[in-house]
Amino acid sequence: ALFVLVVLLVAALLAPWLQTHAREAQDLALGPTGPSGAHWFGTDHEGRDLYSRCLHGARISFLVGFVATAVALLIGVSWGAIAGYFGGRVDTVMMRIVDVLYGLPYMFFVIVLMVWFGRSLVNVFIGLGAVSWLTMARITRGAVLSLRDREYVLAARAAGVRAPKIILCHLVPNALGPILVYATLTVPRVMLEEAFLSFLGLGVQPPDASWGSLIAEGASLYREYPWLRVFPAVLLSLTLLALNFLGDALRDALGPRAAARGGGS
Repeated sequence: ALFVLVVLLVAALLAPWLQTHAREAQDLALGPTGPSGAHWFGTDHEGRDLYSRCLHGARISFLVGFVATAVALLIGVSWGAIAGYFGGRVDTVMMRIVDVLYGLPYMFFVIVLMVWFGRSLVNVFIGLGAVSWLTMARITRGAVLSLRDREYVLAARAAGVRAPKIILCHLVPNALGPILVYATLTVPRVMLEEAFLSFLGLGVQPPDASWGSLIAEGASLYREYPWLRVFPAVLLSLTLLALNFLGDALRDALGPRAAARGGGS
C-alpha cells in the first residue's frame, strides 16, 4: 500500500514532466479516441489527453484530501483536547455540541456551504474539513481523558505550567497514535466525498480537474467511451485502498495490543 501511494504521489508531484501533452490542449477534430501510443489513456470529448489530465487531477485530489484533513485535525484535536482536559461542564457542553452536529446530514451541510459561499477549491477544503472533525474530536477527547491524570501532567500542574502549554506540549504529543491513525483514514474519505461533490457539480471547477471531476465528466459517455471513466476511477480506487490499508497497518502498530506487547517486554 505504501509503495502504491508513494508512486502515485511522485507521479502527482512530477506531473508537468511526466505528461505527454499539454493538460488543456484541445483538438476538437480528434474528439474522443481510445488508448493508443500517442495517447496512453485516450482522449476526451474535447480531444484532450486523458493521461495528462489524470496526472494533474492527482494533484488536486491529493491536495483536497490532505488540506481538508489538516483542517479537520486542527479543529477536532483542539476541540477534543480542551474538552478532555478541563472535563466537567466544559466537557459536557462541548461534547453535546458534537452530538448535535453528528445528527445533521453532513453532506447536506457541505452542499449548503458550497452553494452559499460559492464553488471554489478553497471552499471545498473548508467545507469538507469543517464536517470531518467530529470523530477526530471524540478520539482526541478519549485519549486526553486517559492521559490527564498521569504523573507528568500532575507534575506540570504542580509546577504552575498553564493549561494551554500542558495540552500542547504534554497531552497532544502523547495522544498522537490514535490521532494519526484516524487522520490516515480521513484522507481517503475526504477524497471520496470530493468525488461525490463533483458528480453534483459542486466539486473542483474547470479548468482544474480532480479524479472525481474526471469520473463525473466520463459518466454520461461511459457506454460509448468507457476509458473516460475507467482510468481515473482505477487511480482513485487504488489510492483509496492504499490509504485504507496504510491506516489499518498504523492502527495495528499503534493500537492497544501493540502497546501492551511493548509494555510486557
